[in-house]
Amino acid sequence: MLSPSVRVIGWDAAVDPRNNALARLTVSTDATGEPGTAGGRWTIRVDRIRDPRTSRHLVETVAEWCTTDAMPVMLCVDAPIGWPEAMGTALVTHRAGEPIEASADALFRRHTDHDIRRRLGKTPLDIGADRIARAALATLRALDDIRTYLRVRGGSRVLQVATTTAECLPRDGIVPVLESYPAGWFASEGIPTRGYRPPAAEDRRSELWAAAVAAQERGGRRLALDVPETAITARADDLDAVVAAFNGIDALTGRCPGPHEGLRTAVEREGWIWCKDRMPA
Repeated sequence: MLSPSVRVIGWDAAVDPRNNALARLTVSTDATGEPGTAGGRWTIRVDRIRDPRTSRHLVETVAEWCTTDAMPVMLCVDAPIGWPEAMGTALVTHRAGEPIEASADALFRRHTDHDIRRRLGKTPLDIGADRIARAALATLRALDDIRTYLRVRGGSRVLQVATTTAECLPRDGIVPVLESYPAGWFASEGIPTRGYRPPAAEDRRSELWAAAVAAQERGGRRLALDVPETAITARADDLDAVVAAFNGIDALTGRCPGPHEGLRTAVEREGWIWCKDRMPA
């Protein structure tokens, strides 16, 4: 049985450490329900926002938040953490100048990317063909540094990438690592996001945050802030970090479809984006 409170860390990952953002949320329920069930009214408290300026600060902050107390923790990362299986297979024997028989979609998109497109009408960036691959590589290195930091400090928490629905739930010292997709969360709620990323678009980010709060309220979840709202809307990265955590909270309730059994081996290589279906209007 899960604790009535779970700490959810949202991480908007980037190649340049100055563009990373971290958000720490605590989700709890009243006496009629608990995280992982449909019962009870949830409270989602945004209690920390951090903009780590160095890789070391990023690693230390995530590790600290994972071990602050005995509360179960999950880590939700806005970055791909695996490459298409077909790409790996094709490149093992490929030689310069030779054709590759696989299609571009098979080489550059994962099963989960196709799934998100089918369910939400959004296509994540192609990790096999886009600059997002650099962010993915930096994220994997940072995750390894976090694992090392936790181990060296003698902690009892271990990171584990979630590839099944059951693995999304924190348990026995395991910190599930979920691949999140903020654009997918907004799409699932029918919230258009165009125009929020430019640094000067803080008003647009404020509009999006208001829409996100309203969406959570419609779902029976109350949002509370221990940080100024401006800390969430100051940068697109900060807003994305919070919304990445929203994906994880949806996974706690079982709202996010997982891969079917036939994809198990592929998803262990490629990863899986945890994002709920489009909500009814």
